[in-house]
Parts: sequence; structure tokens; C-alpha cells
Amino acid sequence: MGHVVSEKQSTSPNTAAVLRLFFHDCAVEGCDGSILISSTSFNKAERDAEPNLLLPGDAFDVVVRAKTALELQCPGIVSCSDILATAVRDLVSMVGGPKYSVPLGRKDGLESNAARVEGNLPSPTMPLSKIIFFMLQKGFRARNELAERVRVAFSGSGLAVDERTKPFVDLYASNSTAFFQDFALAMEKLSVYKVKTDREGENFEYAFQGDYAYALNFIDVRLSLFY
Repeated sequence: MGHVVSEKQSTSPNTAAVLRLFFHDCAVEGCDGSILISSTSFNKAERDAEPNLLLPGDAFDVVVRAKTALELQCPGIVSCSDILATAVRDLVSMVGGPKYSVPLGRKDGLESNAARVEGNLPSPTMPLSKIIFFMLQKGFRARNELAERVRVAFSGSGLAVDERTKPFVDLYASNSTAFFQDFALAMEKLSVYKVKTDREGENFEYAFQGDYAYALNFIDVRLSLFY
């Protein structure tokens, strides 16, 4: 899997895109790969909820390629949620970020419903105070949220002036080691958020339910969309 992620990164850098996809997956019902499931005529999946419509196609493509390669070697063994979590870890390291541990054994979620997205993802216009409260509800402290600042573009300059986050902004600006340590801890914590195990989930044959060709076409038309 590592060579697939590395090859994709070398031809089309996508660390931020995959990191954002991972957060959007984990924030709704936990890190279970449900963001990867395609909608059907009977169900509108998470990926088609309004907050997810601009998720970059390149991020989905990483998971599709890695899953395809793994299925050829060990069919039905590695879940899409494990693939997404490890891809993020590897990509962060590839761009010079910290190395951190990612426990394996996640199962993929059994359902994906767009209606569950609303209220589980912060909006681009959400005030910092509400973002902090939102993260606290999910078990993350302001320091955890700030350490994920590579994807928290919606918080803007408010981080540097708010009394709850300014000390950490100042610390990270002067001490990259502290930032790396906190970022690694935040990612480790996020990667195990409400994971599914045993009968709570399954291993998708592919990351996308339904027609695989449709899934690839879906990716093709979104390759130019970046956040």
C-alpha cells in the first residue's frame, strides 16, 4: 500500500485533501470509512451531503488505488477505514510532518446517510467559540483542535488572538517540536474516534458500494476540485 500512496503523492500532492477527507469521515459516526460509500437510488450517502460536495476527488482516488492493490494480494482483509487512516499517517510523514502510531483493525461502517452529516461537521463560518465547543463535545480539547491547524482553515486568524488558543499559537510558532508532538497526539486520538470493530462493521470489498466504474467516474469529474 505504501508504494501506491507514495506514487500518487509524487504525481499529484494531496496530503491536505486526504487529511480533510479523514476528518470528515471521523467526525460523523467515527472513523469507519462511511464517507467513501456512494449514494444509491435508495439512499443519499454522506459523501453527497452538502458539506462534503467539495471534498477533493484526489483524496478518494488514493483510497481506491490502495484498496485495489490490497484486494489483489489479500482479498477482504484490510478495511477501507484502515486504509484511509494509514494513508493519512504516511502522507503526513512524506511532507515532513511527525510520525505517529495508527492502531489497525477497524471495520467499515454498515451504513452511510447524508442526514447524519448536519451538525457533526463545523461550518466554514462557525465562530471560534463554537468550534471549540464543537470539538469539546467530541472529546477534543482546544489544544487538540489547534494542533490540527493544517486543515482548520475555517478558524482563520481568530486562533492568534483568542485567549484560549493564543498561548498555543505562540508556542507552536516558536517551537516546532511542541507542534509536532501535539499534532501527533491529536492525530492518534482522532484515528481511533468511535471506531467499529467485530460485528459493528465489515470490510468493504471496495471503498464504494454499487458499481465500481461509477465510483471511478465520480472521481474523474472531481479531480479538479480542491478546498
